[in-house]
Amino acid sequence: MQQDRHGWYAESWFYVSAVLQLICLGKLLCVTVRSRREIWAIARRCGCCMWLKADLGDMKPEVQRLIESRATQRRLAATRSFNTFLVFCYLIVCLIFQCTTVAQNALFMSLELAWLSTVSLAFFGFGYIYPRLFVSGILNWWYVAGMALQCIGGVPNFGTVYQNYFFNSMSTMLFRLPAVLVCTKPWLVLACNIVPLVMVVPRTLVYHNVDNFRADGCPRRVGRFNLIMSEVVFFCLVNLAAVVLDRHLKGQEKQRLLTSQAATDLQAASSLLQLTCDAVVELDDKLRFAAAAPDLEAMLLKNTQASSLCGKRFTDLMPTREEAKRTEKLLQGTGGWEISATAFHTRLIDSCSSKFRTEVFHVKYLRPNQQVCHLLGLRDFTDQGSLAGQKAMDSSADASQGLLETGMHDPGKLNVDPRQTRPVDSSVDSSAGGVDDFEQKGPQSTFLYI
Repeated sequence: MQQDRHGWYAESWFYVSAVLQLICLGKLLCVTVRSRREIWAIARRCGCCMWLKADLGDMKPEVQRLIESRATQRRLAATRSFNTFLVFCYLIVCLIFQCTTVAQNALFMSLELAWLSTVSLAFFGFGYIYPRLFVSGILNWWYVAGMALQCIGGVPNFGTVYQNYFFNSMSTMLFRLPAVLVCTKPWLVLACNIVPLVMVVPRTLVYHNVDNFRADGCPRRVGRFNLIMSEVVFFCLVNLAAVVLDRHLKGQEKQRLLTSQAATDLQAASSLLQLTCDAVVELDDKLRFAAAAPDLEAMLLKNTQASSLCGKRFTDLMPTREEAKRTEKLLQGTGGWEISATAFHTRLIDSCSSKFRTEVFHVKYLRPNQQVCHLLGLRDFTDQGSLAGQKAMDSSADASQGLLETGMHDPGKLNVDPRQTRPVDSSVDSSAGGVDDFEQKGPQSTFLYI
């Protein structure tokens, strides 16, 4: 009765698992068909460089070498710590062997493995005593030597099948998997890990009879299939970890380099604007002040308790709502992520309700985190000429007016009624009406810009 019950449980488990597997495979197939173009693009982009190097094709050769050098330095620091960890692990293993020998108990491992542990302790201990031996050029050699010691432990003369299986499992957890931090070339990890796979699979296949496993002390749950699949899983896991880690380290160093370069470019642009502008500020994608602006605060916050503009919108400093909308439109541009630079005129109002004309030099850029930011250089030109001149745009003019047309005509051939002209500054007043309450009357009015 119990036998029938056990058989019913086994048969039910088989069919339930099969149904769940079919559902998951069906879903995976649908997703694959629906996203086949994206999957193919990813495969084409990553396949050719997966085992050789990270995706740095868009970088210059000298920049690629710099990224690889920085990634190697991080591996070097990790190698010193990992070597220290291995020293203490083999100290414990040797101590266990010694305690077993003193107690006159049978060794769980063979005497050959005990000697191998001592040799490994000497190898890793030498690097622990002389840490200066670890340089960037020795990392791959250190990995090959360490893998050679692990492969020797799987030699048939060093133990039974089960003892070698136990040793390979411990070796994978303590050395083979963490050691991908050391090796700088994923293809070398692949080559070194083929050796344990080749040593385990043929030897396991020779044991066709189950009694051979029992004679070597293998538990009932350990069979030929389990031994082979375990080594295959170890092989795939180690190589996958090597590829992922290599791409992660180089991708992270690439991101750090881009961040540093962006910060340098921003600092250079800010320093250049500070030479000609009264204040330099940075805005976020919502046109809010990203940080305190001491120079601009000294210009605007007069006789007031307000101490900082941080978090406030730049357009709130405009005297009229129309000017604020047009200024926002000029700053946002097309609304995309394209890097752009513009210059325009506008008016700002201080805490005393005084209005003054301001020339704005604007650079729109992207941070490494893909956040849109704006760098503004502000210059008060109420009593002086404009630096941008004819190239500046007017935040109070219609958007369709575009660039100023001050240099589009020949003054010698232009017929202008003197009663309809008045001399103004070489740049257009940014406000709707200007500081001088200047108003354009009628569509037939003509203005002469000198």
